Amino acid sequence: MSPRVPSETTLQRGAIAPRWLRALPVAVLLLTVLFQVSSPDPAVVGFTTAVVPLVAAFVVGPIWITGMAVVVIGFLLTPFFRPAGLDARDLFAFGVVWSIGIAFAWVRTRFQARLVTVENVAQAAQYAVLPSLPDHVDGLSCAGLYRSAQRGARIGGDLFDIRASPFGVRMVLGDVQGHGLPAVSTAAAVLASFHEAILDEPDLERIAARLERRIVLDTDEGRTPELFASVLLVEFRDDVGEMRLLSCGHPPPLLLRADRVEEVDLK
Repeated sequence: MSPRVPSETTLQRGAIAPRWLRALPVAVLLLTVLFQVSSPDPAVVGFTTAVVPLVAAFVVGPIWITGMAVVVIGFLLTPFFRPAGLDARDLFAFGVVWSIGIAFAWVRTRFQARLVTVENVAQAAQYAVLPSLPDHVDGLSCAGLYRSAQRGARIGGDLFDIRASPFGVRMVLGDVQGHGLPAVSTAAAVLASFHEAILDEPDLERIAARLERRIVLDTDEGRTPELFASVLLVEFRDDVGEMRLLSCGHPPPLLLRADRVEEVDLK
């Protein structure tokens, strides 16, 4: 079973401003032009257009702001719309303000694109150790939900998976020390060891030994000092009609019975 990683388009969708927000600077500009035409003091209204590029820089790109700048400067150069008393210095000030808005929008879009790339990599790495579970594994119904303890965090050392093996359906639930990419790297190594061990080892204890050896090797290689992980291993055996659990320092699991929840004592 391979994790279903969202496409790049799906990941970037959350970084794009809503359409109504992107249309807001254009709406403000149109209203300003209308007031410019109907106001008894068009000079005052004309200067308010300087606010538009600063607002637009937060929600649209430099191309949009450049287009609006051409429209505004074109109106100001037209004798019919040009406010009385507007001279070359005022036009230069308008140009400077719009240029600042264009530059700010360019910097923002560059930074936003880099941030989206980092988020894509982080979320793809997290999906490698927190895969989307299938609905069924050998007749066993499955469901999974992950919520980070740190609000807004997308990446950490948590891991889980459930797969069929020659010895029954087996599941792992674990937490690696630390956060960020180093923790994800270790969690991915532990998960890979689990995928290999369940095909060869008939006992959960031997699977746990394989996972521990993986942690020890990573520590000896100096990747992460004082590295540790807590793991809960579960095995579902159809031939004997039982479920075996082995906890390696992991919090005890919870058993849901009708309308009550019980903590399972594994001692």
